[in-house]
Amino acid sequence: MSQLSFLIGSYAPKGTAGIMRAVLDGDAGVLRTVPASTETENPSWIHMHPNGHTLYAVEEGDPAGHVVRLEPCPDGWHVVQRMQTEGSPCHLAMDEQREFLFVSNYSSGSLGVFRLDGDGAIVEMTEMLHHSGHGPNPERQEGPHVHSAFCSGETVYVADLGLDSIFVYDLNRQDGTLAERMRIPVEQGAGPRHMVLAPGHPGTMYVVGELSGNVYQLDLKKGCCISRERIIPEDYLDDARVSAIRVCGSTVYIGCRECNSVTMFDIREDGSLGGRVFYPHAQETPRDVWMNENWCITADEGSFGLTLLRREGKHLSQVSFTATPGVKPTCILPL
Repeated sequence: MSQLSFLIGSYAPKGTAGIMRAVLDGDAGVLRTVPASTETENPSWIHMHPNGHTLYAVEEGDPAGHVVRLEPCPDGWHVVQRMQTEGSPCHLAMDEQREFLFVSNYSSGSLGVFRLDGDGAIVEMTEMLHHSGHGPNPERQEGPHVHSAFCSGETVYVADLGLDSIFVYDLNRQDGTLAERMRIPVEQGAGPRHMVLAPGHPGTMYVVGELSGNVYQLDLKKGCCISRERIIPEDYLDDARVSAIRVCGSTVYIGCRECNSVTMFDIREDGSLGGRVFYPHAQETPRDVWMNENWCITADEGSFGLTLLRREGKHLSQVSFTATPGVKPTCILPL
């Protein structure tokens, strides 16, 4: 197989390789990393513009963070623009027409909307939308915590961990503002974190509950949650801290940081999830997970490194661990 390339986001101080380039050599079964940028601070989430030469990263600061734009340079990626957002930006998303960048701000419970030009440069902030309220968990849901967003057409979905809801907004492309259409409630205390659409099943979304340890199936047309599945073992009673959810073909795979695991589900013909397989991971705090038909990579924040695993169906076996001293990997971006 040909080599596969990735960019890795992380928690890392400015001056260290907060953004790394990783190369998977499938024939040799080796994952190698090299520095890609030392100009950002805590770039915990990164996103590539479809043009392939504009990279965005959050700088996860509190009470104010930043979104930065980087362009290629001879030794990696160079910061060319930095815009202030609100507290603890943690996720980036873009609309299909490449006109807007959505920045989820965790600690301030807000979503920033930034207009882009045709080359991907950030032109202006068109809205900073704030949620209000709280959830039942007094430690983690004392207020709103916007954790991720997703745009489909003129519809923007926003996961709020603090309010146990997926907010659905209509995007006004002229002025770049959002108008609330509805809220889809998730289980109380779930703490919705990330979401993905179900391939081949229009109107179906899967959402992970960071706090509950469950994955939820939502009917977007009816605006309700229709099923849930346990991600972690039933007898695991500590905090779940579920992290990433991704899709590869007909498989949904989910990382769980506190349980140190990767869980896989089959997507059934009706769009429901089943056939759970639980993989107890050898490393600590798998914050993000990437998978194809043959390989799996985990960004192991707590172990300061990346793990390469061989995949055979829903069976995973560790091949290697690549240490990233001083850098806590948090985000895997395939190129």
